[in-house]
Amino acid sequence: MEKFKLEYGETIINDSGLSWSDRISGLSESGRVYITTKRLVFTYAKLHVFRANEEYSYSYPLSSVDRVEVTQLPKNSRDDSWYKCKVYLKKGVIEFRDHNYDDFAPFVNALNAEITGNDTPLVGPKQTLVSDVANALSSVTGQFSAAFSKKSTIQAKPAAEKVSIPCPGCGATLNGWHGKTVICEYCGGTRHL
Repeated sequence: MEKFKLEYGETIINDSGLSWSDRISGLSESGRVYITTKRLVFTYAKLHVFRANEEYSYSYPLSSVDRVEVTQLPKNSRDDSWYKCKVYLKKGVIEFRDHNYDDFAPFVNALNAEITGNDTPLVGPKQTLVSDVANALSSVTGQFSAAFSKKSTIQAKPAAEKVSIPCPGCGATLNGWHGKTVICEYCGGTRHL
């Protein structure tokens, strides 16, 4: 499939092969999902035997995404269930699913980081037999410690904040997350926020 056309100053952050159910457009498809600096782009093909395949793409602006919620992760390395998440937009919900951790986890974590400015992953490391055993031991150790010791307090990492500053090149307003680099859509200048 041909890649979609990028807008001026737009770059691809993540490219994953996923299945989705888009309740906004009424589509349930499988294809490529791209996260860019401006949009969430869906591309897919309708395959035909006796005529040329039809290729489609559509997108939603990242500014319309409210939050990402992981709804299902396999319980252990032998669990054959899907990885699933919901992406809540201002006008509806899109559900994503995949059996492949290597496509699902980077997509969810990249989208969440781009939306919230927080690099803490929503989907952690892939479960393996060794991690299953370690998790079981950790759970037992945690239960034992909770029963016989005082609870410790863990300090949360502060959330990133949105920043708006003037572009040094043309004076247009640049919006983004503190600590990120943005590209001005008017003059192409870059600025670290």
